[in-house]
Amino acid sequence: MQMAVYKELIKQTFGVECTPLIIAVSKQKVPDKGIFSIPDYLMDYRMEQIKSDQPHIQAVKEGREKPVPCGHCDYCRSYKVLNDVIDIDQIPFY
Repeated sequence: MQMAVYKELIKQTFGVECTPLIIAVSKQKVPDKGIFSIPDYLMDYRMEQIKSDQPHIQAVKEGREKPVPCGHCDYCRSYKVLNDVIDIDQIPFY
């Protein structure tokens, strides 16, 4: 999603269509590394998702609606309350 936003900002600012790449290095003692591209269909899907979420995002910024927690980001994890015991077989793998 973040790369889709960057791609759109570059297009709007400079009039250039770009192909974003992610260059990643792991934090292991002997790091793994790779260069990754994002397929156009995924970039398009994420931009459509952003566009459809814009009214809600604006309403949250204006205090008219409450944010919907994702449960995965730093903010959500910092406010996580432990209410239930979860069976290890129910842990989602991303």
